[in-house]
Amino acid sequence: MTNTQHSPDTNEEFDKLRHSTYQPDQSGKSSTSSGPPKQKRWWRRALVLAVVLVLVPMSILLTWNLRNISTASEQLFGSGNVLGFIPTRSLPTDHAGRTNILIIGNAADRDTHGGADLTDTLLLLSLSSDRDDYMLSIPRDLYVDIPGRSMGKINEAFPFGEISSFTHSSYRDGGVGVVEQLVDDIFGLDVHIAMIVNFTAVEEVVDAFNGITVEIDSPDERGLYDPNFQPEEGGPLRLENGTQDIDGQTALRLTRARGAAGGYGFPESDFNRTRNQQAVVKGV
Repeated sequence: MTNTQHSPDTNEEFDKLRHSTYQPDQSGKSSTSSGPPKQKRWWRRALVLAVVLVLVPMSILLTWNLRNISTASEQLFGSGNVLGFIPTRSLPTDHAGRTNILIIGNAADRDTHGGADLTDTLLLLSLSSDRDDYMLSIPRDLYVDIPGRSMGKINEAFPFGEISSFTHSSYRDGGVGVVEQLVDDIFGLDVHIAMIVNFTAVEEVVDAFNGITVEIDSPDERGLYDPNFQPEEGGPLRLENGTQDIDGQTALRLTRARGAAGGYGFPESDFNRTRNQQAVVKGV
């Protein structure tokens, strides 16, 4: 065993250390103040919290909307596949970059008054990706030169095209094609998409979305009233001016009402009806 001798100076230094209150940092961490890192961590936590508070409500809203769209799709088309709404190709457009949609409305599914094939509703939608969208209602009594026939009301054009098996290289076959040609001749517009809408379609579309919101803007301070609907149709239509939430049956009555025989709120008859039809389309 080696005998180590300490000098007096060494013993003195050792005694100082032995009686000192200093204890070395056993953790190996620096004793420098941790103020700035803590502040950074606080801001990081605040940022994460803010992101969570924004994303969570957005995720809930998105999920709710997708659920509603899926339910509506299931009711209307027999499939709840939301991805089916993603377009696989671009919409056709005209030289102005607009897509024109023709809505042809009749009562072919419920012939309650005769002439169910007459298209008392003709509505043009002109849509653009970077400009305002427009709706144009074509009055049913507009007197026109029906292709292949003679002069007549425009609401007669569709059934004539169906009966005569209308064909043209530039337009669709049948009644749709006749109305398309008239829209082109009168307004100079190409029809890219055309759809036939009957009474049942109006009710089912609106009900698929659990109703719609419309703005009633009648010149009569009482709003709208049309007593000419049967009980099975929902009975008389009565709506006050302002924002109204309506179901499919009420929406259908609103698109048909003219206020004849004791009603009010329709001083311009069919012109008031077309504006209400536009309100329903806008609501959808």
